[in-house]
Amino acid sequence: MPRPLLLQRPARTAIAAFVADLEERGRGLETRRQREGYLTEYLEWARQTLALDRTIRADDLVDEELASRWLAVAAAGATRRRFPSAGRRTEAERPSPADEAPREPLRASTAAGAARTTTLNTFSRFLGRPLNLRLPLPEDHPRLAPLEARQKLRRIADQRPTGMTEPCWQRTSALAALVVDTGLSVGTLFPVRVPDIDLREGTVTIGEDVFELEPDTTVLLLRQWLKTHAVLTGQLEGGEVSEVWITVHPGPTRRGQPTRPAALPASLRTLHVAHQELTRQLFDEPVRLGRFRAEPPSPRPAARDEPTESVA
Repeated sequence: MPRPLLLQRPARTAIAAFVADLEERGRGLETRRQREGYLTEYLEWARQTLALDRTIRADDLVDEELASRWLAVAAAGATRRRFPSAGRRTEAERPSPADEAPREPLRASTAAGAARTTTLNTFSRFLGRPLNLRLPLPEDHPRLAPLEARQKLRRIADQRPTGMTEPCWQRTSALAALVVDTGLSVGTLFPVRVPDIDLREGTVTIGEDVFELEPDTTVLLLRQWLKTHAVLTGQLEGGEVSEVWITVHPGPTRRGQPTRPAALPASLRTLHVAHQELTRQLFDEPVRLGRFRAEPPSPRPAARDEPTESVA
């Protein structure tokens, strides 16, 4: 239920109460973390922007003009706490500050803009002062022509960007190759498991369909990635990881919790950010994975084991 009495309380207090209310209403952990993360980002930006000589209150954050300004700044990528990284550099790979060119932040995705807007709308309703901000419209990103998609994929396969680790480059290249060969979205390819890929036959099974893979590019990229996949997952304790898309670096330490090891299932965001960084370096601007989807080929149905009649 709305909590208008929180409007005059410190914003951090209101955010904590909002997150607790989400938990009481059964919202998942990832949703709560996302809402809290965006509101904390907004609060930090508001503190720097307003430069008030008092604590930021909850009613400051539900000002429509201020909220709209933050959404615009966030959409431009200016509120990112760090630049997207597709792999951690070793000391030998990391250029000196004098040699490294300044990097422009990547624009936030439409999905991220929608998540920020939804967070503000939900938070403002909780406080009893609904903003009802409009969700951003989906951007129109025309697909690459099939030949252009193949050409870009060839460059991705042949050139590892400076600062991107070998495992991250292998994983990102393999995913791009599957998108080109199948014409399927990343969301559809995300659940692929290792047994779904048959390198000997050069196929991948997605649901009820089998797609043939380009032998000179996709099969080779998948072969090298799955070899690295086996090495990374072989270092884990407690079982086999059959998901194809796994993390290649340990996660950061958060709130005193132990660092998550590498080789655990990766998130969709991790895959998208890595691909954006790779294409930004190779083509001077990020090229979304969805644009690599050419006209989907005609898959063949997956083979089924036909039941046999018993012979008396």
